[in-house]
Amino acid sequence: MEEKKLDQMLSRHSNEAKKLYDQINYALENNKNEEAFILGKQVVDKYINNEWSPEWDTMRVLDRISQWKSNDLKEYAISKFSEKNTRDSLEYAVQLSEELGKKDEAKKYLERVYQLTLKAPPKFHYAAADYAVRLERFDDAIDLYMNAGWFENALSTAKSYSEGRIKEVAQKGFEHTSPKKDPKVYLECAEILGLEKIAKIALQNEARYTAVKKAPVSYIDLVTSLKNIGLKGEAENLTERIRSYELHERKDKNVHHLKQLANIYSVLDNSEEEAHIKELIMERQRAYSSN
Repeated sequence: MEEKKLDQMLSRHSNEAKKLYDQINYALENNKNEEAFILGKQVVDKYINNEWSPEWDTMRVLDRISQWKSNDLKEYAISKFSEKNTRDSLEYAVQLSEELGKKDEAKKYLERVYQLTLKAPPKFHYAAADYAVRLERFDDAIDLYMNAGWFENALSTAKSYSEGRIKEVAQKGFEHTSPKKDPKVYLECAEILGLEKIAKIALQNEARYTAVKKAPVSYIDLVTSLKNIGLKGEAENLTERIRSYELHERKDKNVHHLKQLANIYSVLDNSEEEAHIKELIMERQRAYSSN
């Protein structure tokens, strides 16, 4: 019963939105700009007051406001979005301000989004770090990425904007990542610190003793890291174990997993096996289509 009510609500909201959008488009086509502005304000207000279901979310509202190309409506939307003061609404206030060429105003709203995201626990500070980069506070971004455990982003930011911190980030990344957790970042940090020998042994052990029970995509970074550090043989042995699991042990015949396996063979430059796996994919797709 509840599901039926939800479907009815979604249908009603969809019809309401479509009707209102059609009215605005008609007004614009007939140069009735004032009428379009009044109707456009209703669109913004319905979002602000949560009168529409998630199906008609902010993104759709924002797209429409941009398409209608009414600066007055954009100004109205910015004022309402900023009053709502949520991460999403402020982000859209930023975008609309940028569309109007108001860079200082956009930066002001971006600062508010940044402060909101800082209230989250440290493990979620990667979002705040993204905003710090946009605000050109690169050292803050690096710290926030590291606090969240996002060492790849921290390294990338350091390389682009704060080269003096590269070794610091690499040291923390090497200490807090591992061949199991993030082999790609682990190896990158080791190379920056000159610890390739230690990384080589650790990656080799991970390849030999890891249990293959997940989708192939879970191992592609390990295979890539093994190849890059000169352990292609270990990478190939691991790939054969992944192949065996996918073809002989996995109960569900997932085409997406085979595509991931083909990608691993591509990393190893093994075009013959890559082509063979792609043939298996086509066979499974044909079998699925015929059923």
